[in-house]
Amino acid sequence: MTDSPSAPATDGQKANEPNETLSGDRLCMQCMHPLVGSPIVREPQTGLLYVRCGECGTASALFEYPTIGPWLRRMKAVASSTLIAISIVMIIVIAGISFGFAGGSAGAASEAAGSALIDRYRLLGGVVDDATWQGTPWGPANMQWVASAEGQAELARVRFAATPVIVLLGINAIGALVLCPFTLMLGVALMRRSALERMLFAALLIGSAIAILIALDPVMFGGRLGAASTWNTVAMEHHGLTYCVVSGAILAAVGMASVAVAPALTAALARFILPPRDRRLVSWLWEWRGKAVPRD
Repeated sequence: MTDSPSAPATDGQKANEPNETLSGDRLCMQCMHPLVGSPIVREPQTGLLYVRCGECGTASALFEYPTIGPWLRRMKAVASSTLIAISIVMIIVIAGISFGFAGGSAGAASEAAGSALIDRYRLLGGVVDDATWQGTPWGPANMQWVASAEGQAELARVRFAATPVIVLLGINAIGALVLCPFTLMLGVALMRRSALERMLFAALLIGSAIAILIALDPVMFGGRLGAASTWNTVAMEHHGLTYCVVSGAILAAVGMASVAVAPALTAALARFILPPRDRRLVSWLWEWRGKAVPRD
């Protein structure tokens, strides 16, 4: 952008009467108000060109920073292309984190549920070979008990027993901490979309990762293992899908919340760090959300 200076005064026109307006990205150096559209005036005594801020009335000489417009446009172009690249990378990373932590937490919680099921079986008089890892091989007596009404009731009871729930929530808490920085960056990259659109996108992204996980391992998420079963795999085939969905819901909730607040949080951080005169360098943090650059 180049300044649009006034043409020399003609007959019948006063020397300081504006006949052109400023175009491009300029900010008042006093209050940060955009100067685009302000009339360009030539000072009659010195012949210098200036524009007056419509918000605070400060006069800004055009020759003091004639190249800020092009530089601001270039910075915004760089910011836009960078955010596009960031969003692509973040989509891949977020999907991978969701995929890994949902599968891992479902497996770990199923192991805890399998151990709880062994304890219930023993308590009710069942015999488990302690020398065999987690009660394998899976014998006819184990299968008959699990298939009985008593076994099904105990299987349902251990689904949300204390140990499986603690394991499930603990792993997903770690997953949420790992996921949050990446969803915050995705939220900044998508700041031109509404908060609702960002939240729906995050939910769809994480939900798709969970759906792919379940589709890739149908045996462990609702399949039937039959004679190859162990205490853990029985718990997995009955409860793994539930654990995986719960894990996905937790990660999706964290992702939706973080992408919703990311632009406002980033702008607040920039406002805290940068003095008013320097905020024009990241003015897009406010302008892209339809807000004025803060002056204090």
